[in-house]
Amino acid sequence: MLLYDPKKKVFVVRSGGVVVKNVRLDGKLIAGRNVSFLGNVKAEEAIFGIGCLINGIIEADRVVLGAKSKFNEIRCNNALIQPMCVGKKIRAKGDVRIYSSIIDVVEAEGVVTVDGSSKLGKLTASKVVAKSEFK
Repeated sequence: MLLYDPKKKVFVVRSGGVVVKNVRLDGKLIAGRNVSFLGNVKAEEAIFGIGCLINGIIEADRVVLGAKSKFNEIRCNNALIQPMCVGKKIRAKGDVRIYSSIIDVVEAEGVVTVDGSSKLGKLTASKVVAKSEFK
């Protein structure tokens, strides 16, 4: 279920996997689609596929969350949240980009870019850019 490449420091969790314990990695985490993390995730970079569930806290320099994923809390420098994600809290030291998602609290020291129709409960940022494209 968990594959590791020591040369590139890349950890891969295959699609549909369930990780019960807390994960602390010295490298990059790549999770396939529909992977569930029941504990906390800490890595240099964390990339989650479509439909992932993260019950704990995600701590990484850069976080990419796939569409239709659910999360509890993200603590990062930069984050990219794909469409239809649902989460409680994002705390970022840098920029956050959100596409059509529902998030209770977003706190960023950088720029928060909101694309599409997102529902954000509380938003704190140095600059907010809201985009909505109609074709």
